[in-house]
Amino acid sequence: MAIIKPSLKFEGSELNLNATSAPYIKENVRKAVFNKSTNQEGAYLYFLPAYKADDRGQGVWFKKVSVRDNFGTNFKEKYYVANRAQDPADYFANNFRMLYPEEARVTDVEANGKKFKKYPNCGRITDRVIYNVAFAQNLSAGAHILDLPLRNGADILMGWLEGKDLMGNARQPINDPERCVPVFVKLKENSANPWMIQVENNQPVQLPMQLADSDYLYNLDEIFVHKSKDEILSKLREMYSSDVFEDCMNGYAGLTKNAVQGAKLPGTPAAFSASPVPEARQEVPKPAPVPVAAPVIDIPRATISAPTVPLNPPAAADLDSLPQNPMLGGRLSREEALRFMSQE
Repeated sequence: MAIIKPSLKFEGSELNLNATSAPYIKENVRKAVFNKSTNQEGAYLYFLPAYKADDRGQGVWFKKVSVRDNFGTNFKEKYYVANRAQDPADYFANNFRMLYPEEARVTDVEANGKKFKKYPNCGRITDRVIYNVAFAQNLSAGAHILDLPLRNGADILMGWLEGKDLMGNARQPINDPERCVPVFVKLKENSANPWMIQVENNQPVQLPMQLADSDYLYNLDEIFVHKSKDEILSKLREMYSSDVFEDCMNGYAGLTKNAVQGAKLPGTPAAFSASPVPEARQEVPKPAPVPVAAPVIDIPRATISAPTVPLNPPAAADLDSLPQNPMLGGRLSREEALRFMSQE
């Protein structure tokens, strides 16, 4: 026998009590979070320029992705789905709906005065849109990731962009670095349309050079956590009886049984659609507002290996009080200062 003293930190002790609402995005990526405790009154954001160019040289500034949510029994998970054709849970769900239609039904449930939909334990696919943004009142915090649902979220913004201005002309991009316009974003509780997204088109600014430089933006192709097929299959085995699991996974690559009889329901991701915009009235044109020049500030790069920056970092004026770095002959970077202050 041996007496082993307990430790606060040990292998398997991480409970992820402070996990964000988007666990499919890597932990060390700075996130613009909107919930009951963070930015509950909303915030003005600048949507940042393109992080890459496509094959035709067009600037890519957002990424539409598929996410499986409501995956699990008591604890519901979300995970990033890079390819629905290779997602074991999607294969399972398609056959589950066909072979066990009653158990696969989505039902309306009410608990604690709130109504919500209850999905089967294998979850569902939902579409999200990911952006690089910066807080208008704290540009020195650098680029953050904004994660919006496609429906009743990103489609509000895209509907505005695809509409016409007061003179019937096509609208200009909201994230042109020479005249970037602020967008007010707020998450409303207990609402059928929870996301409020309002473009302030009459207040353009010129972005600091760093926030227009792709080197300072997140590469939206590299920020996601990839869940392994083995992990997904293991959880499906835990959630369902062996008979149901074998019926619904029959024919899946890597499993030995013959294919399930009947046609497999194809996955059909939702199409990107824009909300209708009412016709604009003809009015006398007004001179375009002149963009306000941005101050010169120290902005951190957006790298996957960068440490997490607090969601409410100090204001830009506070950066003048950061310690000096005698080795570099200048002020410490934001990350170095945070490490320095944490050691005091």
